[in-house]
Amino acid sequence: MNKYDLSHLGKIIFVASGKGGVGKSTISSNIAAQIAQMGFKVGLMDADIYGPSQPRMLGLDRSKVQIINKKIHPKKIGNLSMMSMGMLFPEHEAIIWRGPMLMKAIQQLLLDVAWDTQDYFIVDLPPGTGDIHITLAQKVLVSGAIVISTPQDISLIDAKKAIALYNKTNTKILGLIENMSYFECSKCGEKHNIFSSGGVKKVTESENVSTVFLDGEIDMDVADNVREVVFPLIDSGKEVHLNLKGVQYMDSSGISVIVESNQRAKEKNTKAVSYTHLTLPTSDLV
Repeated sequence: MNKYDLSHLGKIIFVASGKGGVGKSTISSNIAAQIAQMGFKVGLMDADIYGPSQPRMLGLDRSKVQIINKKIHPKKIGNLSMMSMGMLFPEHEAIIWRGPMLMKAIQQLLLDVAWDTQDYFIVDLPPGTGDIHITLAQKVLVSGAIVISTPQDISLIDAKKAIALYNKTNTKILGLIENMSYFECSKCGEKHNIFSSGGVKKVTESENVSTVFLDGEIDMDVADNVREVVFPLIDSGKEVHLNLKGVQYMDSSGISVIVESNQRAKEKNTKAVSYTHLTLPTSDLV
């Protein structure tokens, strides 16, 4: 099958999950934003036609899309360019399309959007292993796929299906990300494995794939930071990153803003919030 000529998009990375609700879209936007902040030009394509999330996550849900010379122009925040079907339809309107219309939409997002030249191109895929996944795996020269899961078996079962799909289509699996690994109590410091534990590690060993990043490495001051700072920022459409300085987000003009954590403001020598940056194995990318 002939592949699309997408050489101008740089290294193309699929972010997938077998199960919905595991944080795939959040991780996709975080990967894209982090790479963009490193100085690279990054494209982020929201391929979840039925349930697009990226416009709201990046604060672009009320943005109007421009069409110039029959090309759709993506919305840009600094080095990050994003396009989603969610920017072409009202947020609460259901998209009721069958397979052919679905594939046409994916083709338009790839070929009819003025992406310009990118260094990296992140594709936020819908849950499952359906038509969109198969078509993209066959038509796009992809550098690799990252599979997202939570620790419990019911999520890992579907994550294995996603891994199997990419194995069958000869798509390199860059790794498996475990999201929602544990909750650490802000009062006593005890870690609670709400969604079980160790599941992703077992899958990486049995399926011979690597673990890119464990969400359990994030040490979060829940009371002071998540409730008071992080949740309001996310709800208002700010892309949020946690780091040693506090809560960092990028506003719609591409300006990076840091909100110092309450705990850090009180105790300057205390790491109230820490974040281990996701490191992609670039040597494995085509």
